[in-house]
Amino acid sequence: MTLPDNWTWAELRHRIVLTPEEKRVVSFVIAAFLLGAGTKCYRAAHPRPLPLIDNKHPSRRSAATGASMTPKEKRHRSEQRQVTVEEDGDER
Repeated sequence: MTLPDNWTWAELRHRIVLTPEEKRVVSFVIAAFLLGAGTKCYRAAHPRPLPLIDNKHPSRRSAATGASMTPKEKRHRSEQRQVTVEEDGDER
């Protein structure tokens, strides 16, 4: 498609006609680009803090005390809480 030297936007708009589906695709691509650019700017302005590294145990990612509990440990702990609540209720 070659454009003449004296073309106008109206002529170009009549030459390039998009179907409704093509318009949706173009708008989706533009929206995705804008969201990506916005996310990039936000992350540049609000960087994540660097994780703390425990000097004694450099393989750990943070200096948090202990690892997370396994599901079995969580169940056991919740059962212990229920028992203590029931015992407290009997004493009153």
